[in-house]
Amino acid sequence: MPRSSRRGLARAPYQVALVAALVVGVGCSAHSHASGARQGPSVSAASPAHVAQAEALPALTRKATVAYDLRVAAGPTARPGQPCVATVQVIAKKPYEITADYPAQLTVRSGDLRQRLTAADASIEAERLTFTPTLAFDRPGRYEVSGELRFSLCDRQSCLLRRESVSWTVHVPGSP
Repeated sequence: MPRSSRRGLARAPYQVALVAALVVGVGCSAHSHASGARQGPSVSAASPAHVAQAEALPALTRKATVAYDLRVAAGPTARPGQPCVATVQVIAKKPYEITADYPAQLTVRSGDLRQRLTAADASIEAERLTFTPTLAFDRPGRYEVSGELRFSLCDRQSCLLRRESVSWTVHVPGSP
């Protein structure tokens, strides 16, 4: 049953979990890594070309709040050993702005892989925070990527410290 908020509006309780339903065919680059003895996923830095490609993806997951919108986009498929870039983006709504005073951080996991991106790895502007995690999976399979995003927004009177869960799926098909 919906609870009433302090303002008298009905509000249904809900759990925040962002799951990307991957339905687009772009997002993983055609740059290949040298074949080696690596097994499973690997992490690499996002090149400017990867970042531009990831930012061009349509949003697969969106969450809208009074203070910000959260957008997650990722390509659904990758070739073995090729980097696949996602974007995790927060867009502040006026009068709020992204602040660098609270260290923004994105931690993503897939199996044994863990990648921690900090504010130094992000693009931070007053109205936008963008992380671009880059993952490469060496074996065919379906990989669930999940993570936690930490950031803050401030207006003239107060700051909001936020944590959001994010997730998406990457499919690495077998050899043709």
